[in-house]
Amino acid sequence: YRNNVVYYGASLVKTVDSLYIYEKGNFNEDTRKKVEKAISVSDNTAHRQLVNQIGIENLRSYGRDLGASNFLTRSNSDYFGNTTVNDQIAIWKYLYRFINTNSKGSELKKYFINSYCNYLLFDGIPTTMHKYGYYGDYFHDVGIVYADSPYLVVILTKHGNRSFKTVVKDLSEKIYAFNKIDY
Repeated sequence: YRNNVVYYGASLVKTVDSLYIYEKGNFNEDTRKKVEKAISVSDNTAHRQLVNQIGIENLRSYGRDLGASNFLTRSNSDYFGNTTVNDQIAIWKYLYRFINTNSKGSELKKYFINSYCNYLLFDGIPTTMHKYGYYGDYFHDVGIVYADSPYLVVILTKHGNRSFKTVVKDLSEKIYAFNKIDY
């Protein structure tokens, strides 16, 4: 609804780290483990190490190439940065294409299929890839729900210190129900 409102993106940036490494980066076992930690348990140390390995300017440029115009626009010392709904749509559409067309895609996909701070999940929902971001008042959850017709969910909120679990879960349930409507 508010597709161009700028939010502090927090850990959502880690999706772009992982894409960069799997598509362009120096790919070895140590790097693979850092990507897994950054995505599956949102490890900030692994994220900072990946950004240092990639280079913040390279990562910023890559984010823009994906269509994320607000990506890492705060400062060179802020490794988390801003985002919008439109940024997340562009990033996750690219991620979806990547995991379905690249030989390394299925490995990357499994890191995003986790229950760690995944409030898109509720009883009866099918497999869901996701990444959350949380900092202060901000809580976000972005994901792909593998329903009969897969769909993307982007929820960016300022409910971080309040009712974010309920807000995100309720929205996810409503979006799922809406996508099941038989036209």
